[in-house]
Amino acid sequence: MSSLKDLLVLNFDSLRYETVSSRGALKFHEPVYWNSLLRSQPSFLVGARGTGKTTALRAMDYSGWRSNHVEDVLPPFIGVYWKFSTSVMHAFSGNSVEEECWLKMFQHYVNLTLVDRLVATLECVASDMGGLSIFESSSTWSRTGRLLGFGEGYKFEDISHFRKCVEEQIDSIQIWINNPSVGIPSVGAPAGEPLKVLVDKLWDSHELCHKPIFFLLDEFENLLDYQQPVFNTLLKHSGDSKFTFKIGVRPHGRRRTSTLNPLEIVSDPADYELIDIDQRMSEKDGAVFEEFASEVCRERLDISDRSPLDLDRLFPSLNWEEEALLLDASLKVKAENLRASILVDELDPVFRTQVVNLSDVKLCFVHDWVQAHPGEGSIGEALACFFGSGVREWENRINNYGYAWLFTFANKGVRLRKYYCGWSTLCRIAGGNIRHLLDIVRLSLIRHEQEGKSLSQPVCPEFQTFAVRDIGEIALEQLSFASQYGPRLRWLALNIGTLFSYYASQGLRHAPEIGEFGCLEPQSVLDADRQVVDNLLVEAAAHQLFIAKPRDKRAKSSTVPTDSTYRMHPIFAARFMFSHRSKRRLELTYSDLNILSSNIQTGVKQVIERRDRKPPTGESPDVLF
Repeated sequence: MSSLKDLLVLNFDSLRYETVSSRGALKFHEPVYWNSLLRSQPSFLVGARGTGKTTALRAMDYSGWRSNHVEDVLPPFIGVYWKFSTSVMHAFSGNSVEEECWLKMFQHYVNLTLVDRLVATLECVASDMGGLSIFESSSTWSRTGRLLGFGEGYKFEDISHFRKCVEEQIDSIQIWINNPSVGIPSVGAPAGEPLKVLVDKLWDSHELCHKPIFFLLDEFENLLDYQQPVFNTLLKHSGDSKFTFKIGVRPHGRRRTSTLNPLEIVSDPADYELIDIDQRMSEKDGAVFEEFASEVCRERLDISDRSPLDLDRLFPSLNWEEEALLLDASLKVKAENLRASILVDELDPVFRTQVVNLSDVKLCFVHDWVQAHPGEGSIGEALACFFGSGVREWENRINNYGYAWLFTFANKGVRLRKYYCGWSTLCRIAGGNIRHLLDIVRLSLIRHEQEGKSLSQPVCPEFQTFAVRDIGEIALEQLSFASQYGPRLRWLALNIGTLFSYYASQGLRHAPEIGEFGCLEPQSVLDADRQVVDNLLVEAAAHQLFIAKPRDKRAKSSTVPTDSTYRMHPIFAARFMFSHRSKRRLELTYSDLNILSSNIQTGVKQVIERRDRKPPTGESPDVLF
């Protein structure tokens, strides 16, 4: 078994599948939606950065599939991968060229690129199989070349010459893009037509008989608005062909739903299957993602049934009472003092025994609850209810508020103000993002190894918490560069996080564990300000600042901000100190969100005063108040 340091260097130096798989050391782990992807029906695979879109699509590429399957059998389909580059896609615009001209040139480029990548893949297949008969079909390649704009007199010589012609066509487009004053290159057939010729021939070949072609398109959001309908058109009509499309896109990255005919819409489930990674991974209250993540991490950490510790014991958790005693060392003294004052004149032996046997943590919780709710009587009366007719009510109260109570310790000057630990907790904090989880594991184990510890010893709660906090800080800083809205996204994150942190610190005075918000219908808001907020919410969901969910649980999705709720991604919980579980929601107005996304020093204070109709109470954070 490798040392912990070696495992960190070998298996955690890069968290991207396409890098580690090239060494052949790590295998691909099938996510819960894998079987849906393997169906011939076109699919949109929707997920934020780090959720595994590229990993899944690359694993379906012919080379990726072969590297993850040792058996000498062809895959059930031939996968062809293409990632859309922002710099290339956005080059097809401007320069005083009409959009109609750009559209024709872009369709020509799409044909050339898809054919080029298909041919490159077929050459790999031929190498594995000892040849393909399609490369001997001169008529097929000659016709394909003519459809690609090689000229009416084009005749196929060999596949190398064919690919050279394709490359020359692509080169001529790229040169023209930067110098459109020169003559426009000739274009070929509409998008998809050359593909049909090749794929029909492959479908009837004896080597690849009835084997479909899967075009795996990644980062669909990088396409310009006029370009997305080109692929919508290909997808819409791929049902009549022997090829299909699997398209990876970030949330809200699919901005156009029509084909090249503006009146023709592509929709789920009629034309494709929408596979929402976050929705699939969060099934069974996050247990689906935890199972998937456990498989990935066991392999990377070389954990087997013979290992001293499994993941649950390597990353141990704390129950709320254990955590309370760690967070506030004075609780035991406080509990003893409370017992002394409660029992000083108490004669009932049963009640005395009950108070003595009550845990220190629960006794302090009852005391703090009474302090936060003066109208509910003294602590003695509360305890009498606790031990008597109100036992069920107090059990529910502890279940609802016990964990939330821990956040009220933040104002007591303790060294570490909240713990985020335990394998299940870390998986839920990752929020379906495997990259976040691998980062948390890596940083936790780096500190663990630096202390001279190994995988046979549990990682302390402090190191787990520090890792979660550090990854949250990195995610926060990355928001500044996420898009044109980056600076405002960062301010929105800082202010919403501080708002949730404030309510967490007041956890016994209102609904517990607030971690999400709804957006109320805009009133007295300028249209320009409303549009900015709408755009910010879209960008925030795309970059996993917020996880958007329809208010109506029966709806698959929502495109109207007021019809959604927004949960701050749990990776930020430790950075701002609020509950990663997000059990309750508050309602914000468009004006609130406009303020919270701006560099206004008192923005959070203004929103609290509007909502609570009074200034913030307690030792509020100085930052942003």
